[in-house]
Amino acid sequence: GVSKENYKNTATVTVDGNARKYEATTGQYDDHNNFIEKSADNVSGNKVYTDDIINWKVSINKSLSEINDAVFTDTLSTGLVYVNDSLKVVDKDNSELAEGEYRLDVTENEDGTTTLTVELGNIESVYTITYDTVVIATDGYVSNQASIKGTDFEEKTVNSERFSSTKSSGGSGTGTNRGNIKIVKVDSSDSPIALSAKFRLHYLLNEKEQIV
Repeated sequence: GVSKENYKNTATVTVDGNARKYEATTGQYDDHNNFIEKSADNVSGNKVYTDDIINWKVSINKSLSEINDAVFTDTLSTGLVYVNDSLKVVDKDNSELAEGEYRLDVTENEDGTTTLTVELGNIESVYTITYDTVVIATDGYVSNQASIKGTDFEEKTVNSERFSSTKSSGGSGTGTNRGNIKIVKVDSSDSPIALSAKFRLHYLLNEKEQIV
């Protein structure tokens, strides 16, 4: 079942009706209560920018408990978009699980949040889940909430750090500025054209055009 901080047992030796007890206790296991641990591996500080990719890493069951029908759930706040096919599950031997060894469900909720649900089956060792999100929020905060639960196992929840989201602005590329791009329309002789010209930058997010 659920791991304990340490384990104790007692042996009793009886000689000629006289009993003596001998006790032993295992060393303390600091991660006995560590069921879920989460971090954004590529974010330094508490600020992210619109169009940033965040690499999430989740360690599950460092406690080494036995969890039957384990289900990992992660709810992404509005302003975060899950990158399709980015989720990977790795076992204690650092081997990636194949499709069919776990089940992933991605649900886009009416309130703008997204829920990732990973069914892991029966586990008794450490698993690592990684996935990517893209920041589409231009202001406010983004975050997510992860949990693990199982049969006869009380749900454990952890909240990620909240990151303030800022839209990139023009500047010299120093400090908090992300730099800028200057586009000039020229003719065949490289002379600037005075006519008004509009340009649009985009990238593909889950095969959909995302305007920068």
